[in-house]
Amino acid sequence: RAVTDPAAREDDNETASDNAVSALGKLLLHRPAAIDAERVLTHWLGYLPVKADKVEAAIVHAQLCDLAEQHGMGLCGAQG
Repeated sequence: RAVTDPAAREDDNETASDNAVSALGKLLLHRPAAIDAERVLTHWLGYLPVKADKVEAAIVHAQLCDLAEQHGMGLCGAQG
């Protein structure tokens, strides 16, 4: 909810939302079977780019690169 809530990008919430996105990225990379990875990936990609927390932005950027290496064009869905 921290990522999909309409208020997620508001100033008071954005840093926390950026951290939630980073945590979801870690789950996608390291424990995808523990979550509904396809659904989470959709929300995760939809939140990008991470803007408020520069440290988390670098982490999420690396996660995106790792996911792209692991899944190639499958990362973008069936239609690419």
